[in-house]
Amino acid sequence: MDWLIMGSLKFLKSASGSSVSTLSFTGCFPTNFNTFVMTLEDLDISAGNAEMQMRFIDSSQAVISDTEYDYAYRNVKSFGTYTGIKDTGVAQIQGLIWLDDFVYSAGALTVWIYNPTDSSEYTYITYASSSDVDSTSSTGYGTKGTAVHKSEELITGVNLLLSSGTMDKIKVNMYGVV
Repeated sequence: MDWLIMGSLKFLKSASGSSVSTLSFTGCFPTNFNTFVMTLEDLDISAGNAEMQMRFIDSSQAVISDTEYDYAYRNVKSFGTYTGIKDTGVAQIQGLIWLDDFVYSAGALTVWIYNPTDSSEYTYITYASSSDVDSTSSTGYGTKGTAVHKSEELITGVNLLLSSGTMDKIKVNMYGVV
């Protein structure tokens, strides 16, 4: 429910990497916040037609790759009809943003994260992204989705990965909602 967020954002932390297959962003959920916003500031990838995926990190600093996630998203394409994708009981949240590896690739991603610091609640996210996925034409791709991590536990971080290839460069920012 991103349109219901009122108040201001407090910058908390950034994480970056180069030539990595995953980026683990830890220590980004202080307990004095319950709602967070993560933004993608910079991303270059090595393989074309990849999607960004996400998993959470638990209090023992382990990436949660068990089949504890459900997600649903809709892609709106400038070059065709929309598609709806959903899955339950999977090991990662899929479809955060779709990318290509051409030089002038552009994209934006915002993820709203709810309840990661409450060990008695599920952690939910909503996300929205836009990208240009074709080097020869303006081929826009928008995604809006929601997901849940169906385990009541303390979440201490986020793990980002691609469906294929590596992230030549990535930078993400985390904000707390005041």
